[in-house]
Amino acid sequence: MPIATFFDLIHPDDRIRMRQATLGGNEGVYRYQYRIKREANDEIAVRTVGWRFAAEDGACSRHVGTIAALDAAPIGTTIDIVDHCLAAYQKAQTSDKRFVQYLLGMVLMELGYDIAKGR
Repeated sequence: MPIATFFDLIHPDDRIRMRQATLGGNEGVYRYQYRIKREANDEIAVRTVGWRFAAEDGACSRHVGTIAALDAAPIGTTIDIVDHCLAAYQKAQTSDKRFVQYLLGMVLMELGYDIAKGR
């Protein structure tokens, strides 16, 4: 998704904060809560967790993560698993374990699917 489209979906009251948080910061784990506007007068609170990647110059180059609706079915356990997988991913990143990073990335995508389905 283009970054401009992502920012357009964020509630106007949260947009500046999320733009600063998303485009700033260092490489590593991120966790944010904000609102997404859906239709007129309709919004949903979400939590996003993931990993921010930096380019060689230190600027943010991409994000990999999961977004979960806070008012959806109980997903606390899955979010806890995501947090632990992100910690493992971060540890693998510092040890140059590329295949482990790849596998953990696949696990995080599967967890994102589970969260989206409310499992």
